Amino acid sequence: MDSAAKLSPEARHTKTQTLRRQRQAYIALNNWDANQALLAEATALYTQEQHTFVEGRSSGVGGATVASIVLADLQQRQEIQANQILLESVKQNQQQLTKAVLAQIETRQDQLFPNIAFVVLGELEVSAEDQDFVVALEAKFKAMRDQMFVFALIEKLGSGWKRFEIEEESLLSWLMLPEVKALTSRVKYVQLSRLAAEKYVANAEASYETCLLAVGLLERITQPR
Repeated sequence: MDSAAKLSPEARHTKTQTLRRQRQAYIALNNWDANQALLAEATALYTQEQHTFVEGRSSGVGGATVASIVLADLQQRQEIQANQILLESVKQNQQQLTKAVLAQIETRQDQLFPNIAFVVLGELEVSAEDQDFVVALEAKFKAMRDQMFVFALIEKLGSGWKRFEIEEESLLSWLMLPEVKALTSRVKYVQLSRLAAEKYVANAEASYETCLLAVGLLERITQPR
């Protein structure tokens, strides 16, 4: 991470492109140890890139927050791949299924880590049939990223968070709206948070940070006791 932090964004991009080409060469040579070392370096570059991006939106964000974002990106990729495998498997006969399973086993034995490579070395094109699924997942993980920002902002503000307590009364009355109560009854806190960010601060032309503070406040007062 230290060496990645010293590089400019342009240098990190160039280095990532170089690592992408090197990885293909290592795989062709069955050099799995070199592949693992390369992915570790690529992960450091990607993590630093995410840290730079997050810092641009909210200063003082900790490493744990950035790590959570990177893991969320990996989870998103794994969920997409799992869905693709499931869709393909229902169309395959026994011979094709056996071949697919053996290919997965070989990938794990060789420790290729294709999902990690996908995230840290660059995205591939998504087929049209998977586009709707990807869009839904992007919305899901956008909400997760928002929560990471909320936690970071609360930590950064410290006692300064107290000044937002007066808003709690307004939010409590707003929670009685039918659409909000419906979400609360089903414990859909992510959807409730998004609704808060949209409706509660829309008229105030609030900044992104203020929207997130509203989301965090809503989470505090709607979690089950």
